[in-house]
Amino acid sequence: MIRRVGPTLEAQRGHELRPRELHVSNRSVLVAVEPFTYRDAITDSLALLRPGANVVAVDPADLAAALVAHHPALVILSDPASAVGAEVPAWVLLYPSGANRAVAALGSTREEINQPRLTDLLALLDRAFTLVAP
Repeated sequence: MIRRVGPTLEAQRGHELRPRELHVSNRSVLVAVEPFTYRDAITDSLALLRPGANVVAVDPADLAAALVAHHPALVILSDPASAVGAEVPAWVLLYPSGANRAVAALGSTREEINQPRLTDLLALLDRAFTLVAP
């Protein structure tokens, strides 16, 4: 299941998401996190706080297809996927092996974040957008 929030789809309270335009820019973010409540909370928060981003919630099982369809600047995931590193300029693995930390790769730089917060994800998103052409 893919649920888009941001410039390509419009969310209205009590209504389904409706397409506004078909073009997906390289300022897109895929959120492929389990459980789905975390995925939705992260997706909605990023879309609200970074309205210029095309934030797409993706079931982790659909990640490979979403990578091809969206060519995102950043992928936030909860399951390590070997293909992600080769496909995107930046990714964040949340809670590897159940630990309260995140591992992030931005370009050739890797970093670990203990007890990741929304502000950390926002900072990583902002940095990821500097890696892609405007």
